Amino acid sequence: MKKTITLIVMLFALRMAYAAERYAVKSPDGSVSIEIMIRNHDLYYKVFKEGMLVMDNSKLNWIVDGRELGSQVNGIEVSKKYKGKNEYQLLGGHSLAKDHYHGTTYRISSASVPGFVLEVRAFNDGVAIRYSTENQRTVEVGDLTSFTIPTNTKVWLQENTKHYEGDYKKSGVETLAIGQVAGPPVVIEYPESDLYAAITEAGLYDFAGMSLQVSQERTFETRLDGKTFKSGHIQTPWRVIMVGSLNTLVNNDIITNLSDSPPVGLFKNSANWLKPGKCVWSWLTGTGVSFENMKRFSKLASELGIEYNLVDEGWSSWEEGGKDGWELMRELVDYSAERNVKIWAWKAYPDRKGIPGLQTPERRKSFFEKCKEIGVMGLKIDFFDSEAADITTYFKETLEEAAQYGLMINFHGCNKPTGLNRTYPNEMTREGIKGYEYGMSIDCNVTLPFTRLLVGHGDATPLVLNPGQMKGTTESHQIASAIIYSSPLLCLAAHPTEIIENPNRKFISELPVVWDETIVLPPSKIGDIALMAKRSGKDWYIAGMTKEAKVLSIDCAFLGKGKYTIHKIQDVTGQQKSASAGELTITKNDKFQIEMNRGGGIVAKISPL
Repeated sequence: MKKTITLIVMLFALRMAYAAERYAVKSPDGSVSIEIMIRNHDLYYKVFKEGMLVMDNSKLNWIVDGRELGSQVNGIEVSKKYKGKNEYQLLGGHSLAKDHYHGTTYRISSASVPGFVLEVRAFNDGVAIRYSTENQRTVEVGDLTSFTIPTNTKVWLQENTKHYEGDYKKSGVETLAIGQVAGPPVVIEYPESDLYAAITEAGLYDFAGMSLQVSQERTFETRLDGKTFKSGHIQTPWRVIMVGSLNTLVNNDIITNLSDSPPVGLFKNSANWLKPGKCVWSWLTGTGVSFENMKRFSKLASELGIEYNLVDEGWSSWEEGGKDGWELMRELVDYSAERNVKIWAWKAYPDRKGIPGLQTPERRKSFFEKCKEIGVMGLKIDFFDSEAADITTYFKETLEEAAQYGLMINFHGCNKPTGLNRTYPNEMTREGIKGYEYGMSIDCNVTLPFTRLLVGHGDATPLVLNPGQMKGTTESHQIASAIIYSSPLLCLAAHPTEIIENPNRKFISELPVVWDETIVLPPSKIGDIALMAKRSGKDWYIAGMTKEAKVLSIDCAFLGKGKYTIHKIQDVTGQQKSASAGELTITKNDKFQIEMNRGGGIVAKISPL
């Protein structure tokens, strides 16, 4: 009897000790939770969504001055519990972002190394983690955070960690090879449910960017792009796991929530110069970037009511009538302004083709001053090909300085978005996406809306109308791409004359580029079909792109009260290079049927009567 009582007491003590080492943070609605625990003196976490395992036992570990701070841990202490509920304006798929979370900071102690702070936040649609410590010396900081994905799941990833212009492919999590790399976001598809998750980062300002590498079965480990050196208050970017349905992920605000608010006063008068819009772009049209051709593109943009003309690489070498590139660019700006068109100018970050780049603060400031002087409104800065700490610092400094000159920015040849567009809303778009410059791809079009575009705007330059470039897609599919590919600066791949000559010219010209609301509609599925309803003011737009032929019934329950007129553009059965247009009257109680060809699509504008 005595032995039995002793055993029970021991088991109870072990259970209590185990329980004491588990700390949970739950989202405001209680649906998402993250648990922190110590296992064999290592720090771990798990993530759950309504009791379902989202992230299995995953190690929390980082490096400061060559020492792993997530190992040899002997204690966790709650330092502070806090919560937040805020809203702010945002340019993108919806106009009002919501920041609602519960947070906790933990003091982590270790037997052999100085302690550190682990900060955790739980949102209704995901979780975020970051580390911080104090050190007076300048030390190298690394990150070894891991993400262990549950069994029987599928993952979508792309391998390009240089400029993120890779194809997303689906794999079973158990089949991932050790050493496999991925540029975030990595998207996880859970079996027999409509649950998804996406791994990425936020609040990246002056730190090496995070990619991922498979370190053991089902486990990704953080891999930084080069070294980061810090002193004083040392803090990592946030490691983010977004969780929910496809609609939840598309509307997720965690990345911008975890980024700083704009600097006070910097954007006080930005309404005068910070303006989203569509843009004509000659690069994919095969017409070249000559001075005369750029004048022609501005004239055509004016005829279409398109706000911008992007002058790509080549203008710096213009010479005509004794005038250099800057003088001719000024003429182009003035010519375009007379036609209500503004100019964006391309510039390389590195030296290129004998022309100095913008690597130094002095060069950048001089270039910005000249652009401001002649009236250029925005800059496309290209060829970073890295997310090293000096490059991520450059992004921040460039956006802040550009705002002082009233300039909008489009970063190209760069990494994924990490929330800078909230801190500096003059980042109108960035690349970090495999766009149409690689040629049109049906697979990309039905995959990217639910992978790369989950983390922010992408300058994919959609919409081709030249039959030789459409590669098995329909005209409806192409017009839909200009709605689904979210970007406050929407550069169109089509030659403006192709838009002018198209029967749907008016529809294309009037397309919004920022939205008040977005809803992902069934039966959307990664790699198969993207179908969305987007609202701008009182008008709704339906946009769909499919890989295989489909017959669908679209439920209009998202509409408000009253009657609506719907103008739709859809595929013609058996014809890939034409579309049919029609109108009908509907209410929120109605459904309407559409047929989509292989590589087909649907677009519709729904307006209240």
